[in-house]
Amino acid sequence: MHAKRPRPRRRRARYHPRRAGVARSGRRIRVLPGQPGRCRCTAEHLAAATALTVRCPPVDNGQVDTTGGLIGRDEVLAVLRASFDQAAAGRGQLLLIGGEAGIGKTAVAGAAADLAAAQGALVLWGRCSETEGVPAFWPWAQVVRAAAEAGTRPPAAVAALGWAGTAEPADASGAAVSTARFRLFDATAGFLAALGDSRPVVVVVEDLHLADPDSLALAEFAARQLPGGRVLLIGTYRGEEATGQLRHLAGSASLISLAGLRPAEVSRLMTRHLGREPDDDEARRMWDRTAGNPLFVTELSRLAGVRGVTDASGLAVPGADSVRDVIERRLARLPQDCVHTLAAASLDTQALRPGLLQQALAVDVETHLELAAAAGVLVRTGNGLRFAHDLFREVLAAGLTGDAQATLHLSLARALEEQAAAGGLAYPAELAAHYCAVSLTRPDPAVRSAAVRHSRAAAAAAAARLAFADAVGHLERVLPLLDTDVATRLDVLLELGEARRKAGRLALARVTYLDGAALARASADHPRLARAALGLHAVGAKTGPSTEREQTIGLLQQAAGTTGLTPQLAALVNAALARDLFHSLDAARTTRARQLAQHAVTLARGSRDRWTLAHCLIAAHDVCWRPGSARERLTILDELLALARQLHSADLIAQARLLRATALLELGDPLAHAELDLFCRESEQLGDAAARWDAQSRRAAAALLAGQLEEAGALIGAAGRAAQDMGSADAVLIHDIQRWELARFQADRGSYRRLRPDAEPPVETWPPWRALLAADGGEPERAAAVMAGFPVEQSDGPGATVGYDLWFPSIAAEAAARCGSSALRRQLYERLLPLAGTHVVCGATVAYSGAVDHYLGLLAASLGEHSAAADHLAAAVAQHHQLGASAWAQLSALERTRVGRAAPAAAPNRFRREGAVWHITYRGKTIRMPDAKGLHDIAALLAQPREPVPATQLAGLVAPAGAAPVLDDQARAAYKARLTELDQEIDDATADSDLERASRAAAERDALIGELSRAFGLGGRRRRLGDDSERARKAVTARIQHAIDHLQRYHPDLAAHLRAAIRTGTACSYQPAEPVGWNQ
Repeated sequence: MHAKRPRPRRRRARYHPRRAGVARSGRRIRVLPGQPGRCRCTAEHLAAATALTVRCPPVDNGQVDTTGGLIGRDEVLAVLRASFDQAAAGRGQLLLIGGEAGIGKTAVAGAAADLAAAQGALVLWGRCSETEGVPAFWPWAQVVRAAAEAGTRPPAAVAALGWAGTAEPADASGAAVSTARFRLFDATAGFLAALGDSRPVVVVVEDLHLADPDSLALAEFAARQLPGGRVLLIGTYRGEEATGQLRHLAGSASLISLAGLRPAEVSRLMTRHLGREPDDDEARRMWDRTAGNPLFVTELSRLAGVRGVTDASGLAVPGADSVRDVIERRLARLPQDCVHTLAAASLDTQALRPGLLQQALAVDVETHLELAAAAGVLVRTGNGLRFAHDLFREVLAAGLTGDAQATLHLSLARALEEQAAAGGLAYPAELAAHYCAVSLTRPDPAVRSAAVRHSRAAAAAAAARLAFADAVGHLERVLPLLDTDVATRLDVLLELGEARRKAGRLALARVTYLDGAALARASADHPRLARAALGLHAVGAKTGPSTEREQTIGLLQQAAGTTGLTPQLAALVNAALARDLFHSLDAARTTRARQLAQHAVTLARGSRDRWTLAHCLIAAHDVCWRPGSARERLTILDELLALARQLHSADLIAQARLLRATALLELGDPLAHAELDLFCRESEQLGDAAARWDAQSRRAAAALLAGQLEEAGALIGAAGRAAQDMGSADAVLIHDIQRWELARFQADRGSYRRLRPDAEPPVETWPPWRALLAADGGEPERAAAVMAGFPVEQSDGPGATVGYDLWFPSIAAEAAARCGSSALRRQLYERLLPLAGTHVVCGATVAYSGAVDHYLGLLAASLGEHSAAADHLAAAVAQHHQLGASAWAQLSALERTRVGRAAPAAAPNRFRREGAVWHITYRGKTIRMPDAKGLHDIAALLAQPREPVPATQLAGLVAPAGAAPVLDDQARAAYKARLTELDQEIDDATADSDLERASRAAAERDALIGELSRAFGLGGRRRRLGDDSERARKAVTARIQHAIDHLQRYHPDLAAHLRAAIRTGTACSYQPAEPVGWNQ
């Protein structure tokens, strides 16, 4: 049989979008999958297409007129030119161009890029892809590669993550993963900023509506760094397809929304493609039909030129009112084997790769691509060929049947594997996408096995980049492909649970871990059962009794009772069980929790595994957490922080910081602010959704503490939205707690309602909560009725029989003071009195709720003990000022004023020694105390209120004229020099994002400052060796403190007053908040 000549154009085979490998030309011609069709490309075809192109230039979304300018976009280009000028002057910004498909977004961005390049700017392009298998951060990888090709070396932090042509990174340890995201984002933003130092930079990222969540997160991070730099970041997107994350990004950008061309501009565009000027009616009809969409106008005009139609607006072509229909007709003019090559290219995950297509199809790919380029389906760029518009790719892919797609996917996958075997680059994500696509229609065990293998590798690579949403997608897609291999199914479930947890999809993560646990239990796989239990524990549950916590406890108990676990795994299971038992707030479980935590620490120390020991120390910390335990917990936390630094684990360092901040706040130590700020900054760098929420919620707590109520409200709102997105019951509960604390200062608690009233614990039914809502709502009688008969044993909160903080007891104390019985007030006062001088902190710095003395003052006032109330509230004011809690200081001062107005005349106070016995009366209560030096010191201070008395005078000593200083001048100079070096090292490490080096330097700096503080007195005066004043200061301070501690046993009110009013040091004084008279 002789070879057939090419058919005349009027009978050329047409591409049909719904029939893979089927062409139409009067009769159907079947093209076998993976084989060239019967209509083969020839030189004659190429010449015909090239001739056709003279009349119909390639698609550019129209708009370029004969002068080279864009048609109808003068105003838009003026905005873009002004934005570039601002960026070139050091005022970089993010600019987003939105509009429907074909409206000209790429053309406008390209014109802006050309204008910038003409003025010496470096222009970098990245494109998002809708095809599966594109690695996370793909558009940014293209941007960095483009910069590298322009002769700029990307930073190591970027190259190490597989960009600029390197392979994707292997899975990393938890410590590396925890810091990778921030370093990646910071390095990328810094790289772009550094490029702008030498010349302006324009970065264009196309089709952001197709971007993965992690690429959008990086865009948001980079956008925040743009002001002050010489970088203009331009993004294009289809508004109707924008995700919530993209809409959030758009909220911080300058927006350009492209509309259709005007009728006169449509006429100019038609003239360009028709080779003649349409009359006004024809142009108006075209405008009515296309709404001025440049791509649609272009395609209809081209079709009219091909067919020789005199009125382009009146084409009587079925379905021509769809852009896709017009594109299908464009493709129908190409030979079928050329369309087959283009269809394979449409399934590739990246830009057109002729070498890969050649290897996969074994046809003359170069000729096919030249033909497609000549016909305007493909366009040339600096990096080769690409589709003129994504609609071409969409139409080609949609036109393939399932079997044809599977054949092409398999060919591409095998070609990629061959390239990888030869040392080339093949991303796990694209291999996974191809094999998964094949598996949908072909139940081949080998193909499914490859799909599972590559999908797990792709998920691991995504997780190593902290692209957890991407990791979830890879693992979810492979679940239906798992066969009867139980171990593999278990591993995939555990990996999916972890990815969902880190992506913030907590409810789904819980279900996944439970499914994995059920499978492990059924197959008697004890190690994987333990891993599932630990995963469920990591998902977390709200503090207190709950169904979720009991579910976790049950699974951990099952795992703890199995055999075959390594010492490390057994230690972690015991530690997790101890924490969940303790945080269930059941007093009957406390002893068991402490035993388990101690056993876990013993196992961990025996294993010599520092990472395991660190996690077991967290459990040891938790189980000793109770009111008044702050100093004990700080000892454990010091060891934990040291281990975390040795492990270079930013996650563990952040946990230790938060717990240290909590303990320091309980003690009223202002250093808590620095620890909390460090925790927030380090959590923001961890990358996963839960860590980012941790930082948001604790910044809200810090704003509340500082009295910055407007800022606190905004932060609480943002953290609450993140909590709801995560689906974490504990996070939603924390949001409600912070809203409650904010309402306290806004006088709005009467109308307060929880966002999740159905969530546990059911505080709406807890009497103190209900009573305060009623009292603040103007219903004191109902509040009193609610509190009637409330037992003090329930003051730890609804359903709790023991508590580890004072948040619920503080609510109970306030409610009792306002509308409770005298007996309840007395019981709560006696419970809180030993904790005077400490502070109420909800959980791990969820919220700061004031000094304990504030609540003692409220209770004492309600009991009619006005003098004691005044002292407690005065102490609270001082403590709040010391901690920087300005709003709380005002609240305590207001209560102090109320007490002063209500207080009756006080009985005479007496502090007198008679022989060897001191007779002491305060607020009508008299005690007798044996003689002690500290009482003599106190009496001397009471006799001279507000007057400084030297400690040497109290001790009966005279300060010598001179003595050797504790630090000589040479030592002082050495200390000063080293402090300067450490300050510089901290700045350098922070700039390099080297948290470990910064932490080590900060720790050494704190130690040096501590040494200096011991060598210098008030006002920077140098202390001297053998200085009697120094010895007197220490002796008198110890004597007074000992005397007050002794008074605490017999007259707590007096002890509280003296502790708040007496100042010790080289000079001591008695400074009561209000004048107090003493008979001596």
